[in-house]
Amino acid sequence: MKTKRTVIIALLVLMAALFAAFNVNTASAGDNNDDKPWICHPVNGRGELGNGWNLINPDKESSHIDESLFPDGEYWKHMSNDGLRHDQYALSNGPSGTCPGAEIPAWTPPTYPPFNPEPCTEYRLEKSTSTFNANTGLWSDWVDWPGSGPLDWNELPAAMTGHHGGDHEEDGDRHFAYVVVDSRPNTSEECNPPEADPPTVEWTAHIPVCGVDTYAETGLRTFFKVIRENNAWVNVFDRSEPITREVFDDQPDCPLPPVANASVTCVSTGPDYVAWQLTNTGEVAIVSPASLAPGASAVIESERGVEGIVTILVAFANESSGSFTGSGEGCFFTPPVTTVTTTTAAPTTTAAPTTVSPTTTTAEDVPIPQPESPEPLNPESPPVPQEAQVQGTLPVTGTSTWVVVGLGASAIVLGVSLMMALSWRKQEEDELV
Repeated sequence: MKTKRTVIIALLVLMAALFAAFNVNTASAGDNNDDKPWICHPVNGRGELGNGWNLINPDKESSHIDESLFPDGEYWKHMSNDGLRHDQYALSNGPSGTCPGAEIPAWTPPTYPPFNPEPCTEYRLEKSTSTFNANTGLWSDWVDWPGSGPLDWNELPAAMTGHHGGDHEEDGDRHFAYVVVDSRPNTSEECNPPEADPPTVEWTAHIPVCGVDTYAETGLRTFFKVIRENNAWVNVFDRSEPITREVFDDQPDCPLPPVANASVTCVSTGPDYVAWQLTNTGEVAIVSPASLAPGASAVIESERGVEGIVTILVAFANESSGSFTGSGEGCFFTPPVTTVTTTTAAPTTTAAPTTVSPTTTTAEDVPIPQPESPEPLNPESPPVPQEAQVQGTLPVTGTSTWVVVGLGASAIVLGVSLMMALSWRKQEEDELV
């Protein structure tokens, strides 16, 4: 009886142990197994996690990891194509676990070698390729495509770039591009312009300054260039730049100052003459009493003054002035008596007539004394020329105009003589009576 009881108890304990073991295995194989870590499985490319891994449920452990070799042996069952990654436990557990490694960039087109041909240059091109690595997200360097060889000079392919094999955006995706392997100048006439015309220099006209023998001269230097126009090379203006140079003039031209001069000339005759001709004989314009350019003339009215002479004050444009006198024979006039004070010589008179016998002498027979012609005031004076030009102040010259005074004196003498004759005749008549 006791033996049976023992056997029953042992069977119950065994059944409980089996049930517990079954529950444990079921929990470890389920999706929510928190006892075993999840597995990082390597892939070619970015994978589910974006860094080359897929995250595997622990119930797949046996198909990825050989636990008998873990952790010191080659316990993994899968390896990436680049040989850098293999099956391993996740760094953190659960469906949100993480795997080692940085994120792999997404696929992008390759960067093609640039081809920027320069004008008047010949090129030789050759095909090269670049391959995409999905495990790194990078393209390889461009390398020559075996057997393609360079093209002829200036030969261009149908396409410069394009796809050259492999799955698009997958590991091993390959693209091609033609790259320059040689170049040389184009020797044609249109690519070899002639030299431009040499620069020209134009100096500014210099005005010498008296006493200055060194000065800076300014000028302009003009440059030219050649351009292709209507299938020909043409020289055209390029640019200009100012230039200076120091010039030494051991004998600079010093222009003489212009001469200021004038002359006054008699232009007509008459007793009441009041006009003279003023001529600008210098190189400076006259501004007063009239505006006269060099060489020009004008008739100037003068004030009444000493007969036969006039003095005219002249102002020039260079602020200088001068006194110019002119005279001429016949250029005279009679000034008013009230304005002229003169000194005259006593008139020449005739002697009284001799008394004659009244019997033989009648009033009609009495001679009337005639006045002699007055002598000239200055008989020794030489004749004055008809026309004279004088610079500066001239002495007073000309013919005397005292004729009227002489005639008056003669009339007085004649009157006195007549009165004396009449008186003598009256006396003779009284004596006869």
